[in-house]
Amino acid sequence: MTTLCYRDDETLRDARLRYWRANGFGDDGGYFKKWEVLKIGPLPFPIPNGAARKDAIRYHDLNHVITGYDTDLRGETEIAAWEVASGCGTKWVAWLLNLQALLMSPAWPKRTLRAWARGRRSKNLYSDGFTEETLDQTVGELRDRLNVPPPETEPEASDRVSLLATITATLVVNLSLVALGITGVVYAVQQITACPYC
Repeated sequence: MTTLCYRDDETLRDARLRYWRANGFGDDGGYFKKWEVLKIGPLPFPIPNGAARKDAIRYHDLNHVITGYDTDLRGETEIAAWEVASGCGTKWVAWLLNLQALLMSPAWPKRTLRAWARGRRSKNLYSDGFTEETLDQTVGELRDRLNVPPPETEPEASDRVSLLATITATLVVNLSLVALGITGVVYAVQQITACPYC
């Protein structure tokens, strides 16, 4: 994968198109596909490309452009940290997917922590809003508007604590859901296999 750099004087429309093409998303970003395939390493996971995801991905793509994070597993973990730390607003699908991606952060702890620290000092488009006119701005103008600090942002102790708390809470919720699912399956099997005459 080639890391793309987006110049401050490049329009968001041009930068986004370059981002789409470089990542094989086509000239429409894949926004109109019925299904999207998320890859975790070599494993493909098809997910429905519903209205909530289509809405959130418009913001997510531009967040990639203004932060410079790649679309490989490491880059998606970084953008997830940045987006959660800067807030996903009312985009529930962004919260859901980003919190799951944060569970990959132990693979890249320093990079994830820096992205988290950077996000805590920024705004992003989820909370700031997006219109088609936004695409006429330059990358630099949007970075300035959202107060996006440089990638070398040094984390503070509060960044470490808040990231750890968020990952821990996400893990606890995920494990609880797994336990609930297992309990439901066990109960269903017991009901199916129970002797009606015993």
